[in-house]
Amino acid sequence: MNPLANVDNHGKHRWSEKNDPALPPTDAGAIQAVTPSDIFNWQGPTEPLKSSSERIAAEQRWYALTGRVVDAKVEADGDIHIALENATGNSVGTVSAEIPVGPKWCELRQTVFGWTTQKFPFSVKTAHTLKIR
Repeated sequence: MNPLANVDNHGKHRWSEKNDPALPPTDAGAIQAVTPSDIFNWQGPTEPLKSSSERIAAEQRWYALTGRVVDAKVEADGDIHIALENATGNSVGTVSAEIPVGPKWCELRQTVFGWTTQKFPFSVKTAHTLKIR
């Protein structure tokens, strides 16, 4: 179970918290390196998250997540969801990362599509699983 998953912490709930426009810190030392296992072992929120909940402490930090991509798909809204496990294979859990649609994410989206066999153009009406090379 993802410790940060809780009531109303999916879909459009807590939309502003998930789409914070803040840019990463310019000081690389302020970005904590983590693995999927690190995140999976975090203690979750002590109270249920609701649509009106502000960002919890773990959501107010920046992380450099390193892992092995085990799944990728494009959602109907165009977002790319990637699932990562520990790169070493000693995984205790899987963590999902989301790459939204938008100009500032184009380079990262191209990188992810480069890992796949996806042909372009393509349209998505429902989630579309990407085949990883």
